[in-house]
Amino acid sequence: MADEAPTEDPAPDPDPADTTQPATEATDPEPTDHIAPAADPAADPSPTPTPTSTPTPEDTEDPAPSTDPTRNRARRIYVAPDPAGLPGASMSAPPADRPELRLDAFEAIADTAARHDVVLELVGGELGVRPAPDGDRGQILAWLQRACAQQRPDLWLFGRQGLRLVPSRQAGAAYPAGAARPDGTLAPAEYFAGQGEWADSRGVLLVAEITSFDRRADERHRVEKPRAYAESGIPLHLLVDRDNDTVTVHSEPVKGRYRVIRSYDYGERVELPLIGAVLDTEELKDYSR
Repeated sequence: MADEAPTEDPAPDPDPADTTQPATEATDPEPTDHIAPAADPAADPSPTPTPTSTPTPEDTEDPAPSTDPTRNRARRIYVAPDPAGLPGASMSAPPADRPELRLDAFEAIADTAARHDVVLELVGGELGVRPAPDGDRGQILAWLQRACAQQRPDLWLFGRQGLRLVPSRQAGAAYPAGAARPDGTLAPAEYFAGQGEWADSRGVLLVAEITSFDRRADERHRVEKPRAYAESGIPLHLLVDRDNDTVTVHSEPVKGRYRVIRSYDYGERVELPLIGAVLDTEELKDYSR
C-alpha cells in the first residue's frame, strides 16, 4: 500500500487572549508618526478651499502720507500733528495708578548710576538710559559747536548738560516734570555757572539731539523728547537723524508742542530761527552710514 503524503494541520485560530502570537500585516498597520494621511479627493466631496494671496504693495493704493515729521523733506513747513497720534506716544505717559518719580528722587538715582558710567534721563515719566556716544556723534557735535561759535560767539553749545524739564502752566502738559541730558544745549556763555549738575532749562535757547541707532533711545528722540522740550518752553529743538540722513528743526512751542517743523536733507543749508544762524550740513555726509 502506497504511503500517503502527510497532510499539514490547519493553522489554529489565533487566540485573542494570547499575546505571544505575532500580529499579521493585515491586522497591524504601520505607525504613522501622528501624521494624518492625505485626503482622497474622490472620497471627500467637499471642495478644497483656494488659498488667498497676500496683496502686494502694487495691488494696493498709495498709503497716506506719514505723520512722522522726520520723514518729510527739506523746505516743507507745516503744522505739527498732535504727538498723541504718533507711533510710540502712548508709551510715554505713565499709567494713572503708577506714582510719578519725583525729580529729587530721580537725581539721587541718576547720581548713583553715573558712578557706574550709566547716564539716566527721565522723559515722559519713564527712566531711560542714554547710549554711549560714538565717534561720528562726537564729530557731529563738534561741527555744530563750531558753526554756532562762529555765528553767535555770545552763545555756547554745551555737551550733555543736565536739564530739569518743568512743564510751563500754559503748555497743558501731558508729561510730568523730567530731566534730560541733550547732546547739545545752546545758551548764553555764562548761563550754567553755579547751577550744578541739573540746571534750569528756562534760559536755554536750543537743545540738539543726535540719534544713536538704538531703537528705544531713538523713539525718545523722535517722539517723547520733542514733546517734553516743547512743554518746557525751549524755543528750538534740533534733531540730527542718522537713520534718515536729515536735520529737523522744531520751533514755536505752543501748548506743549512745536507748531512748526522743518526737515532738511544732508547737504542743504539749515536755518535756525530766533538765533540768526545758518548751518551748512554738507560735512554731515562724511559721518553718514
